[in-house]
Amino acid sequence: MIQDIPTSIFINGEFIGLFTNIYNTCNDSNPTTLKINAPLVDVKTAVEAVNTLYVRPQKSGEIITINNKDVLRDRYFTGITKVVDGYTYHYDATIVKAANTIQLCIDKYGNNIVRQNLVTQTATLDKLAVDFETDDKVKAALALLNLTS
Repeated sequence: MIQDIPTSIFINGEFIGLFTNIYNTCNDSNPTTLKINAPLVDVKTAVEAVNTLYVRPQKSGEIITINNKDVLRDRYFTGITKVVDGYTYHYDATIVKAANTIQLCIDKYGNNIVRQNLVTQTATLDKLAVDFETDDKVKAALALLNLTS
């Protein structure tokens, strides 16, 4: 039984893919025996016409630049957290206390900040940067551990 396909639910790329698959399936199923040569040629012509008009989305240079900067930011933040974590094992109790202060400040924003999506991660790191710049205890701890840069 042949049923109508609600084509309005497809976006352009899906629509073209669907009709390309329909054409390929029909073409592989001996269209002469099925007596569908004429409509199959029409489908092929239509799909080719639409395919030439449709511009597939491509990554712009800006997206690539943003992604590269995001990867770099993730590395920097991971480096900071690893340094702070390392200082929690220091022999000097003052340095351990400073590292714990910074770690508590970071931890209040959750685990795996670098795994958040770009927008959420940016908002989280912006809030964390404000804490680093305004919380006197955290500022002092950052200065003590030489992490102000």
